Amino acid sequence: DLLVRYFVPGMQITKAYCVLVILTALFVSIGLPMLLKSQIGKAYDKNVFYSKFMRYSINNKGVAVASKSRGKKIPWNKFTYIRQTDDFFLFVIDGTHAVVIPIRVLSGNEIQAIRNLVLKNTIDNKKIKVKLP
Repeated sequence: DLLVRYFVPGMQITKAYCVLVILTALFVSIGLPMLLKSQIGKAYDKNVFYSKFMRYSINNKGVAVASKSRGKKIPWNKFTYIRQTDDFFLFVIDGTHAVVIPIRVLSGNEIQAIRNLVLKNTIDNKKIKVKLP
């Protein structure tokens, strides 16, 4: 009782209040991180963009991304930013996700074909920022 008065002078604190504060602290320090970890893991497993084994298909309809168990087709008008660097092609989707295609897995002809498809399918869409070499 003296300890409670020392930390909160002038305030009447009941034992039930102390228990509530302790349970809240335990939930915030232990329960919440465990809950977040389980939810993030589930979201990670369900998201096709986080798979280790990816297959990409790029054509006039857009970009298709497929893992072993899932697939997603993204039309050209969903992209907000497309860029080619020395290491990868970056296709940003509505600012929330990105498709990254490593250059090292592509031949010179495939790189040029992707550039041509990007230019052909984004030339009329001013909402898509394109940065190609």
